[in-house]
Amino acid sequence: MDEWHRIAINHVRALVGYTSADRQVQKDHCMFKRALWGDERKFTTMWDAKYPGTNGSAAGPCQGSTNAHCGATFIPSAEDQSPYFGETKLVCTATAGSEGVFSASKSNIPWSLKWSRSFCNTLAAEGFWGGHVGPWFHREKFGFSFWDNNVNDNNSIAVLRAKWTGTLMPSLYTQP
Repeated sequence: MDEWHRIAINHVRALVGYTSADRQVQKDHCMFKRALWGDERKFTTMWDAKYPGTNGSAAGPCQGSTNAHCGATFIPSAEDQSPYFGETKLVCTATAGSEGVFSASKSNIPWSLKWSRSFCNTLAAEGFWGGHVGPWFHREKFGFSFWDNNVNDNNSIAVLRAKWTGTLMPSLYTQP
């Protein structure tokens, strides 16, 4: 699924002429995990006892908070990260980047449409130069997490938390 997302994002980039090797988005294991940990922090209490903090902050905890980006900076300890990587010896740390939280997708639509609905709704609302649209075209690496907060409702919202990092490329076009 994640490889399909990479291919699809690169296709969208190609539609606006971003086809050179340095414009191709790459999957980043830590961005996928950080997006997941952000969602776990936002939508559950599983980390709250071990990692107390200021409710509603970027690091969380998040229960009852209306901050869509609550959990954005949350990264568990290396020890707590270990089960997420199995045999792979990887530890994620904070890196420069950006995050978008999109609630345009329904849980009952095909995976091929989930990310694209979030992207297209944001593009329609903000235009090519919008702040939430920029990383889709200009960041080197990405990671996604989809979260269905109401699994008993087939028509609920599947929130996409998109994390972006790596080189921030300049736009090839002049803003009108």
